[in-house]
This record gives sequence, structure tokens and C-alpha cells, in this order.
Amino acid sequence: MVEAAVRSGARNTVTWANACHRLVMAVPGPVHSVNSVTPHRLIRDQEAVLVTGSQDVLELLGPVGRPGKALAREHRPLDVLEADELAVYEALPARAALAAGELSLRSSTPLPLTLGILDALEERGLVESTPGGRWRIVPGAAQGRPQLNLTPEETPE
Repeated sequence: MVEAAVRSGARNTVTWANACHRLVMAVPGPVHSVNSVTPHRLIRDQEAVLVTGSQDVLELLGPVGRPGKALAREHRPLDVLEADELAVYEALPARAALAAGELSLRSSTPLPLTLGILDALEERGLVESTPGGRWRIVPGAAQGRPQLNLTPEETPE
């Protein structure tokens, strides 16, 4: 389980998986996110095993006693963000743009700080401002692979 709010169908699925003696894994998320409540509770109550990446999953699913193939831990751009920066970034919706004032409210950071953070995130290539003065996430940038919006003339050969 990656994300699930308190009242979610995913919680019911976990109950059934545990009743069927199936392994349940949960990925911890930001402690202030409502979508992290259920995975955190499952981990705390030992109804799910904490996993933080593919190596953990491979180790749990692989043959007992045989170490999984070591995978290189990749660095993601969000790993180095400070708490305030992460709060502002996570306040942005996945497919829409918001004004800085709305981001300030959603992230509980003062507006001047929010504006500074947005500038810093833009320099890192994680967010971009729109012509209307709103801010949005650069698709794929959080995974280290931003999508290029190229015109046909700019398409690489």
C-alpha cells in the first residue's frame, strides 16, 4: 500500500489479505499527508511490513535465505528538500496550477517564504510558473526525468 486515507477501500483489502495470510507491504509517506494515515497505522500495528523501495520488495518476495540482487539506490530530487520546501511542493496538485497565495494556505507557510521556496523549486526544475502567475509541478521532475514539451522543430533526431 502506498497511499490510503483513514476511510478507504484499501484498508478492507489489507484486512482480507491478512486473513488469507498474504504478505502486506506499506510505503511510509509524509506524516502530515492524509493519504499516509493508513500505511503508517498498518506499519505501527504490524499489519504490514515497511518497504522503502524495490530492493525491500524483492527481498521480501525472494527465496528465504538468499539475498536479493543489490540495486543501486537512486537519488531523487525530492530527497534533498527541506520540510518547508516539501510542504509547498506537496501542496501543488498533480495536474493543475495554483496561485502562490493558495499554496501558502495549503502548505501552512507564510506567503513570502512560499514565494522564495517556489523560486528555489523552479531553479531545481521541479516546478514552473504559468503565464497566469500560477505554479505547477514539472511532469516527471520529481523522479529525475522531466518530460520535454518540444515543438516538432525542436524534436531531436
